[in-house]
Amino acid sequence: GAVSYDNLANFFSFAAIYFFTCTFLGKDFTRNSILMIISVGLACLVKYSALPLAFGLVSWWIYLVLSRKNEFYRIKFEKRQGILILIALGVVVTNIALYGYNLIAYRSVTPTCEQVLDENLCQTSGFAKRYQELAFPEKLSIRESIEEGYLDPVEYVFYSWIPNILYRIYGILAHRSYFPSHSIVLFYILYLSYLMVGIRVLPKQPGTIFVAFATLFVLYGIVLLLINYNSELIYGFKQIGMHGRYLFPVIGVFYILISKILEKGRKIKFNWLLGISTLALFLYSGPLSLMIHYSTIFIDWF
Repeated sequence: GAVSYDNLANFFSFAAIYFFTCTFLGKDFTRNSILMIISVGLACLVKYSALPLAFGLVSWWIYLVLSRKNEFYRIKFEKRQGILILIALGVVVTNIALYGYNLIAYRSVTPTCEQVLDENLCQTSGFAKRYQELAFPEKLSIRESIEEGYLDPVEYVFYSWIPNILYRIYGILAHRSYFPSHSIVLFYILYLSYLMVGIRVLPKQPGTIFVAFATLFVLYGIVLLLINYNSELIYGFKQIGMHGRYLFPVIGVFYILISKILEKGRKIKFNWLLGISTLALFLYSGPLSLMIHYSTIFIDWF
């Protein structure tokens, strides 16, 4: 077994999105804004992968302040919020000190091991051993990867990245692996169906909160895609370091979006079928799969 910091980062990310939503809906703007800053700041301190989420949330928060500046000027700070403000300032300053120093000193948000520690010590890392065993002598360019017969970037997104991310979200990837190939195709079809229904039922100008959620998910997804594609060019498209859990900080946002699509199209019979299919697929791919395959696939897992 192992202890992972992903769960803590996911918790703070979910909390930040919750407080952001409360702020957007006009519920105690000051308090929820401060709590959002604290939560997303702590998420970034736990794991740097929360930085794209922080950028998206703060950008939308600034938009909210500018679009409602007349209301913002009338906001009064209460004395009891002083402690929260101090905590928020402490979290923000700590993030600036950490990531700001990295950018100035190492010209990167996350310096390499060799930039911080002794090179011999870095060579004992599992990541270093993985690089030595699996990486190309030199990273491929996109053109070189295509010439070598690998998928071009567009093909990679639809035929490799999305299916492999789905495998890793609805499967298991740890010291043991379980990729439910029999149900991943169904998930792919399911989410394409949601996309088509969404195009039909959503208004041409959906609510700002819907657009904000969609922006957060897409922004985070694009950053993750670019990181994964860069890794593929280094390791030869072996899905090294590709994990579905890396999408978990914003996966709740994604589920809210598809729930809104179901709600908007509740008068359409197909949407009822879509909702029932979603419930059945989630049950089948999760607890039911464990029970069905307990004596076969998972016989020596427990």
